[in-house]
Amino acid sequence: MVTSPEDLTAARASYPQSGFPDIPGSADILLIRHGQSEPYVPGTPFPLVDGHADPALTPGGHQQARRLADRLATAGIDAIYVSTLRRTAQTAAPLAARLGLAPEVEPGLREVHLGEWEGGEYRQRAAERDPIVRQVFEQERWDVIPGAETSASLAGRSPSSRRTMVPSPGSW
Repeated sequence: MVTSPEDLTAARASYPQSGFPDIPGSADILLIRHGQSEPYVPGTPFPLVDGHADPALTPGGHQQARRLADRLATAGIDAIYVSTLRRTAQTAAPLAARLGLAPEVEPGLREVHLGEWEGGEYRQRAAERDPIVRQVFEQERWDVIPGAETSASLAGRSPSSRRTMVPSPGSW
């Protein structure tokens, strides 16, 4: 309850959130997941690249990539990084073409390795509510899947843990 003129002034005051200052040498990093990829057909695993499933984008995934390029064409993007998996290159291609950039391949950007469930089997098991998939989320650990990558291994190759992922200030 307002009881004095000072309280009334304080009640009317507002404090908007301040923006982030421009810090010399800093960069904004935008992470984009690939577009929709081909569905898994039991008994027909996806081709593997360095042990990781490598399905291509669907026509819908290509459309998503074109819409992404439309949306980000004026966002001031100076570099594009992709993993070794084709769906990431296919997703980045329309934006890279529009901006005149050549995507740089960074193998550490690959998603988690799913061990014995690579090649599409994880998708099937998730859809069928396999109890191990439930464990993955309850325990927040991928390595409950036989042969899957540990969280420590994933973190060790992720951009947030590697300073070499950030280009020098002049390259952005």
